[in-house]
Amino acid sequence: FNQRFLDTFPGEGWLGKLPGEVFPPETAQRVLEADARALAEGFVSYTEERRDRKGERRLLETRKFRITQENDQNLIGAISTDIT
Repeated sequence: FNQRFLDTFPGEGWLGKLPGEVFPPETAQRVLEADARALAEGFVSYTEERRDRKGERRLLETRKFRITQENDQNLIGAISTDIT
């Protein structure tokens, strides 16, 4: 994660945590659904409105994609761009 991500997505200790541990339940559910689609389809793109740590409105475009490792284990990569 870079600093902009941490400024935009309030939460502490992101590394190694599940969405439900850092997001409210409804947001965590949307994240998990997008992750599942990215794993199944290889790619997913969506926009969402969020409030940053200062309470300012931000519009983000997020692209998630499947990364298949040599051992056939799948990971999810993600890039979120502030398009406010």
